[in-house]
Amino acid sequence: MSLRSSFDRRRIMRSAAFVFTMMLFVLCCAPTRDAAYFTQLGIDKMRTKLEAPGTEGSYATDAANCLEKAIALDSTHGPAYAYLMFPYYTQSELGEIDRGTAMAKSRLAFARAQELAPDHPATIIAAAFIKKNYDDDPAAAMTLLQRAIELYPDNSETHRELGWSYLIEAKLDLALEQAELAIKADPDSKQACFLLGLVHQQLDNYEQALAAFREKLSEDTNNMYERIHIAYINLLIGHFDQAEEVARQNLKDHPNDAQVKDRLAYALALNGKYDEALALYTETNQRIAISWVNGLLGNEEKAHQGIIELQQSEESRTCGAIGAIYTGLGEFDKAIEAFEKALKSAQEHSNERDLHDIGRWLATEPWFRPVQEDPRMQAIIAQTGYQVNSNDGR
Repeated sequence: MSLRSSFDRRRIMRSAAFVFTMMLFVLCCAPTRDAAYFTQLGIDKMRTKLEAPGTEGSYATDAANCLEKAIALDSTHGPAYAYLMFPYYTQSELGEIDRGTAMAKSRLAFARAQELAPDHPATIIAAAFIKKNYDDDPAAAMTLLQRAIELYPDNSETHRELGWSYLIEAKLDLALEQAELAIKADPDSKQACFLLGLVHQQLDNYEQALAAFREKLSEDTNNMYERIHIAYINLLIGHFDQAEEVARQNLKDHPNDAQVKDRLAYALALNGKYDEALALYTETNQRIAISWVNGLLGNEEKAHQGIIELQQSEESRTCGAIGAIYTGLGEFDKAIEAFEKALKSAQEHSNERDLHDIGRWLATEPWFRPVQEDPRMQAIIAQTGYQVNSNDGR
């Protein structure tokens, strides 16, 4: 055997040994793609879309496929069944499957989850989800979530879900408590920080809300919703330049999202950049906002046409929308007259919570600033029961 052939053979053997070693390394270090892996992947796909609504593809279907893959690998993995109802429900909301199909599939999945893991937090949360979204029984849903807290006092997800329920019911002090407990249980939870920000925003604690929304911001994480709220809170406290900066960055990252466009348009209008604001509102077909900006631009005919269309429509809260357009036109007496009519209608048809929300809207929205200090406007707000938070950062 020649020296060269011996060298070549040794080189080939070393290469083969290296490849074999790397294969062993990959096999040993790669994540185990078992039922738990695909369950978590399904959860992550839902959360990714919730955090990044501009992404392409049917994320709900992808999430359902992952969870169904988990079940195919292990038909006794209870949490996979429990989590399935969330993508099923979302598929129905997106029009991918009808509501009846989603309900039937959700109930079947839940029955299996209850059989396999009745006390798992995911199963209890799923039970609450069904009660709230399919059985229209929010009280029963709340009871189930409270039971989950008793069973799992250190589980961040159960605290977060209960906090969301309290927030929806406008029980803000209780929602705040649950959001803080969720963060205590999992300080790295982006969803818990987001909930905390929403609660503080509803409480008019704007600086605390900003801190919560910014808590988990990073360049490598999608923050579309956080940025929407950060921009909005900056508008509420009069930091229009900062709001515009955040909203522009959001639009750069999410150029096709209507909510992002609307938030930037609002910031631009309040910053006096009416033409650009009007263009964005036109893209998203926000008719009331279009008429409002036309009023700011001095396009009186177009703004008044918007008022006429509202007067002819049967949309709810029409008087409030008309008042907003009159504010843009600078016709403040007519604006306040419209708000008085809106209040009267609300007193006849709305509950205490809705009245409070109307008062908050009139007292805090920046586009009403030209009339918010008017004694007549303050009298309207006072009748709603809303009280302005003096520590809101404005």
